[in-house]
Amino acid sequence: TAGTHTITAVATDNSTNANQMTSNTITLQISTGSNGGNGGNGGTADNTPPTITISSSPMSGTTATSFTLTATVNDASGIATIAWYDGTTQIGTGTTITQTFTAGTHTITAVATDNSANSNQMTSNTITLQISTVGGSGSGGDTSTATTPGAPTITSATPGNTYVTLYWNPPTNNGGSPITDYVIEYSSDGGINWHEFNDGVSTRTTTTVTGLVNDQSYQFRVYTVNSVGNSVSSSNVLTVQPVDSESSTLRICR
Repeated sequence: TAGTHTITAVATDNSTNANQMTSNTITLQISTGSNGGNGGNGGTADNTPPTITISSSPMSGTTATSFTLTATVNDASGIATIAWYDGTTQIGTGTTITQTFTAGTHTITAVATDNSANSNQMTSNTITLQISTVGGSGSGGDTSTATTPGAPTITSATPGNTYVTLYWNPPTNNGGSPITDYVIEYSSDGGINWHEFNDGVSTRTTTTVTGLVNDQSYQFRVYTVNSVGNSVSSSNVLTVQPVDSESSTLRICR
């Protein structure tokens, strides 16, 4: 075990006349290993942890979901294991792994353990992968193929006292990414200037535009929104006059 040991060898001759004995002694000094008092094979313990760097292909910030992770490790006593973690969950071992991740932020850590008999040192290196939200209908896909969505179609409008309620159909093509909102614009000067009506974020296909002036003609158009951006405006523009009675003039301009 670790410590100071006085070693003695005693020799006895085989003379029948005299059973003489003599001895010779040496002292061994054994260093304490870094893994406790269990000793080792003597000498100086390897207390130097491995060095490790890790890389990713492709790099963070892409829309890819599959990554090849590589660890470059050096240690004087050699490397016993390399373990990979996504957060606190182990996802693989070895110098190189290929892993598929969900959309979001992933903290990837590689932990290297050397195989020194006197010291089982560990070290880690961490990178963060930022993966863009995947496209499709919400169940997966790749936003590298997503585009802006198709335009909605306004179907009708109901005028009222200083307001107009609009109705529209969603587009048949969401661009490969879920629809997240609709933007409504109105114009009171024949489409020269347009103003966005703030109705919050909603995927409903109706809204009531308030704060209008009765007997003033307004034009309305709608845009679809997904993770890529806005569509072109609705294929039809509605012209409506708010009134304080149930009657109104309604004209669809194509």
